Amino acid sequence: MTATETNPHDPVPDAEEPNQSDDGVNGDTPGAGEGKKKKKKKKPKKKKPQQSEPPRIGLSKFFPDGNYPEGEIQPYKDDNTWRMTSEEKRYIEKMAMEDPETTYNSIRRAAEVHRQVRQYARKTIRPGMTMTEIAENIEAGTRALVEENGLESGVGFPTGVNLNHCAAHYTPNAGDTTGASLGTLVPQSVANEYFHLSASKW
Repeated sequence: MTATETNPHDPVPDAEEPNQSDDGVNGDTPGAGEGKKKKKKKKPKKKKPQQSEPPRIGLSKFFPDGNYPEGEIQPYKDDNTWRMTSEEKRYIEKMAMEDPETTYNSIRRAAEVHRQVRQYARKTIRPGMTMTEIAENIEAGTRALVEENGLESGVGFPTGVNLNHCAAHYTPNAGDTTGASLGTLVPQSVANEYFHLSASKW
């Protein structure tokens, strides 16, 4: 096959303006680039944002549409089925929850904050850390993830870090040097959403 002949199986080139070189002469040479398709540049895929460690990236960066992941839904069982079957009870709960979609979405947001902060706390709490350090780490993560904004969002109440025999909701005071030793049980209570369901509006 000579340079001027074409293969009938070759793709038909697109009708384009001739490639002009700097000196105004057609830059195409016989046989050059025949049968080659132009390579399309691949657009780089957007990487999903990843949480930093310690967690400091607000949830709105991960869920820009404001819809948070739905967890496991558990139906009422046994003696509590009346909460679903009683029309009166469903109406009362609907009134208490105002807009269920908004309320449940806020609860899901809080649950996602809690999940991420708890996951970090489990990895980082070590023997020798003071209760103050533990509480401050947890609260700093919570504030960052809920994107603290005055009364709109923030920490519901201080983080409870009751050691072994201490009553629930114990919170270390400033300067408290109580630490966690090996074998110490440190239950944590983290609050990042709080609802007044029964309070009347003033």
